[in-house]
Amino acid sequence: MLVIGHRGAGAYAPHNSRQAFVQAIAMGADMIETDIRVTYDNVPVIFHDKDTRWGPIAVLTWDELCRYPLGNGEYILSLEEMLLLFGSKIRFNLEIKPIPLEKLEPVLNILKKFTLVSCLISSFSIPILEELSRLTNYQKALLINKEMPPEKLLGLMEQCQVSILNLYYPLLDSHVAELMYGYDYQIIAWTDFHSEIWNPIVLYKKALELNCLGFITGKPNLLKEYLKFLNLRF
Repeated sequence: MLVIGHRGAGAYAPHNSRQAFVQAIAMGADMIETDIRVTYDNVPVIFHDKDTRWGPIAVLTWDELCRYPLGNGEYILSLEEMLLLFGSKIRFNLEIKPIPLEKLEPVLNILKKFTLVSCLISSFSIPILEELSRLTNYQKALLINKEMPPEKLLGLMEQCQVSILNLYYPLLDSHVAELMYGYDYQIIAWTDFHSEIWNPIVLYKKALELNCLGFITGKPNLLKEYLKFLNLRF
């Protein structure tokens, strides 16, 4: 099972910061999940929320945003800066947040500039995934955080032309897993940071038992140690 750092090592450092990415790599993560938004002047940036304390990212320019503090002495990263620093060091799961479709081109233009170790692009947005299927050959994943009828879920996977389901952990069960695997789809489980405060091993264990491709965790060191223990023990 792939150990995927949630916004880097998001449980230990400011989310999507250089520190979080360095720590995730040092902890042995196989991949890093991170978030992409696009500024008013079409600069892709690495940030989860749509709003900053200075206003929405969509209405701010890069010149206005580039000194936005992350709380540890660092500033917000652009996608290009992040890939310059880490693109050759680790695989990425790049979540594209809801943005206008015309804002996809600046993102793809940056990605084309780099020879990446590996890149999975995920999104909650059906139109974004459909447009990505038309524009690029990157592997893609559909993000799901709410329950829906199995037929609808399968229909969305086919509609978006994706092979991976990034599924919110509470929705993960044997029925969903059997359904996905029956159609040769794979599952990456993810959870919120609060859920990992109390006994995250239970989360990892279930994802492993259901043959998930990976788990997106804010504590990649803990998942790595758990998998190491299982290999030694059994």
